[in-house]
Amino acid sequence: MLPAPDWYAELASGDDRRAERASEALARQAPRSLPRLLQLTQSDSADLRWWAVRCLAGIYELRADRALVEALGDPSPAVRQAAAVALRQRPNADAIPALLALLGCDDALLHRLAGDALAACGA
Repeated sequence: MLPAPDWYAELASGDDRRAERASEALARQAPRSLPRLLQLTQSDSADLRWWAVRCLAGIYELRADRALVEALGDPSPAVRQAAAVALRQRPNADAIPALLALLGCDDALLHRLAGDALAACGA
């Protein structure tokens, strides 16, 4: 019998296919996986923060919601984009002020994603 995969190692593998599989598995393991995913949103690695946000998008819990809103202020544009996509898919009125602030950014994709998320929030 093969050992169970270390989903966190898979998430950090640098291989998008493996990380996506891990993301789905970790989202299914919520709420047990949530504390570690929340820690990963603070990682020094923007790629790992991106994958943590990707996982949180599939976890419907208040702490995940808060982390997605916080990720809108991440230093990495890619992480902010991932958070905006997640918030478009699962609207959260608490995100409206942060999404409005992103409408003034220079990143055209992020601007559009923030607008889409705002529309999904009914703003």
